[in-house]
Formats: sequence, structure tokens, C-alpha cells
Amino acid sequence: MIAGPALESLVLAHFALRQSFLFFAPLGAVVAALSPLTKFPEEREKANKSTSVWSKPGFRIGIYTFLVYSMPTAALLTFGGIFARDEFNAPYWVITLIFAAFFTTSFATRSLLSARPIGKLLPYVIFMMSVSLGGLVLVFLSNNLLVYAAAFSVLGIPHGLGMPLAMFSISRSFPEAERNKANSYFTSTMMLMQIAMPIIGGAALRYMGFRVFIAYTSPIVFALLILTLLERSKIQATAKVPSLGTQRT
Repeated sequence: MIAGPALESLVLAHFALRQSFLFFAPLGAVVAALSPLTKFPEEREKANKSTSVWSKPGFRIGIYTFLVYSMPTAALLTFGGIFARDEFNAPYWVITLIFAAFFTTSFATRSLLSARPIGKLLPYVIFMMSVSLGGLVLVFLSNNLLVYAAAFSVLGIPHGLGMPLAMFSISRSFPEAERNKANSYFTSTMMLMQIAMPIIGGAALRYMGFRVFIAYTSPIVFALLILTLLERSKIQATAKVPSLGTQRT
């Protein structure tokens, strides 16, 4: 995410925008050629075909985590630069630096996450959602460009944590043979969010402004945090119930 914009800037410095698309087109051909070589786990367990993916608490927590990570990100990346330009009259190069700070914080957070083993996942998820909520409130309250840039940097933390934590939660909830199905549902949710947020955001901004739109996003994040806490309570209650395999008949 940091190297991509830098490479794009380098290409655009020497080629027109229309020509720059041709520069990246071969990447799609390479990926298409390599995709048949990717091996996926075979689904051997035929008896569990009727098992609902949504019935797994880990899958639900993964979806909640992804939504908290993706909703602010979609809004910021789509409309955040426009807001900085209109509200604070920020130069384009400053707006680029704000996005660079966002992705740098995200990269640093993800690097720290990969450097240490993750035991219990839920404390990380709750922390990520809490920081996301705080960052959104900071965006809403920002009255100058410096505070707005700080809010962007804060929101880089959940951006760095969201996807890895969601994937960890899902992978720990399913055996290897069932992960294809779970990942398919998860990917569908990702694509739906990427389609919905620009449409919803564009329609909302026509009637309310970016600041108010962020204010309406914050309660949704808070609701997902509450749902995650409820899921944690269910998991803890289930863990206290003795396993049927340990009971004598």
C-alpha cells in the first residue's frame, strides 16, 4: 500500500494517465497465468455440507472485524482527500502526505502484529474496534488540518489490524477442508462492502457532508463492538460447559 502509490507516481511522472494503465496491464496477465498453479485444500468432509458458516462465532467476529476495518477505510479513501481539499484548502501534495501517514501507520501496525505470536484474538479485535471508533470521532471533531491528519494516522492502526485479525478469526474457526467455503463467504462480503460504501457514501454526501457521514458511521462501529463483546460472552460460556466426550455414560 505504500509502494503502490510511489510506483504509480513514478509512472505518472513520465507517462500520461491513459498510458499508465498499459504499464500495469501485464500484471493481470501474469496473475491469470499463475492462478491455475495454486493448490486449494480438498473438501473431504461431505457430511458437514449443511453446516452453516454463520453459525461459527469466529466467522461472525471475523465479519464484524472486517466491517469495522473496511467501512471507515472505504469512506476515507474515497472522500477523505476531497474533504481535506474543500474544508481545509489543503494542497494536493499535503493530501498525498496525509494518505502516506495513514498507510505508514497501517504498515507499522501490521509489522508489529506479525512480529509477535497472537494468543487470544478477542483483545486485539476489541482494541482495533475501539481505536477505530476513536479515530472516527477525531475526524468528526477535527477543526484544522493537523488534527485531521492525526485522525488519519490513528485510523491507520485499525487498517493494519483489521484484515489479519479477521483472517485469523476465520481460519481458527474452521478445519482446513472447510476454509474454502468460509473464505468464499468472507470474500463475497468484502466485495459487497467495496461496492456498497461508495454508493451509499456518494448518496449520503449529497444530503449531509463528509463530517456528518462520519458521525453516522461511528454508531455502526460501536454496535459492531457491542456484538463482538456479546460473541465473547457466548464463547466464554461455551468454554465452561464440559465437553460431551468427557462425560461417562
